[in-house]
Amino acid sequence: MQYPGGSSTQTGKTATCNQASSRAKELEEQLDMALLAKQELVAEVKEHKINSAKSTLKHLEEYFTCPLCFEIMACPYALTPRNCGHTFCATCILKWFFSRLHKGCGGWHEAVDCPLCRSTLPHTPERTPRSTSCFPFTPNRTADIAIRGLIKTISHELASASTVAPNPLSDWFEDGHSKQEWSKRERAGRIEMSSIAAQWNVLKPTDFVNIKNRLEV
Repeated sequence: MQYPGGSSTQTGKTATCNQASSRAKELEEQLDMALLAKQELVAEVKEHKINSAKSTLKHLEEYFTCPLCFEIMACPYALTPRNCGHTFCATCILKWFFSRLHKGCGGWHEAVDCPLCRSTLPHTPERTPRSTSCFPFTPNRTADIAIRGLIKTISHELASASTVAPNPLSDWFEDGHSKQEWSKRERAGRIEMSSIAAQWNVLKPTDFVNIKNRLEV
């Protein structure tokens, strides 16, 4: 027995189901497209951060490489002659300076000059107390701030990229080899230079010889 209008009702239900199914499929496709767009955006952001870190490292190497050890300067110190001012790692320039010291007497028989421009450094008197004006090194705070900032930028970019960075970038991450080695050199140079500067007025020839031995030059 067929009820009046039964066929049209069934047809309406079928049409409604088809529309719902079509709408669900359309929403699913839109969701897939949105997820794909998000993945592409995430990949682009990661690539941008990696490229930014590469550019920062290139700038660091181009402008802040020590002329003596050819590594990124650690605890940068400049020579004091006004016509010089070249900057080096604290440990590097100390080794250069004390390599000219005569072990037999603990003094400098010849003038010590800048390894780059050959400007003469102030003479170091044997008699104490000596003036601090003859201390031949001064901290290059501008370079120090710039170097620290660039290294921090590299580490931050790599951390926010949330991806494995290629070498040599990965070496400058927080626990990377280059970062750890730079930190050791920075710490050693700061301790050594600060100690010498603090005692400069009263250091005797035997003290200078001890420093030379400690620096292994």
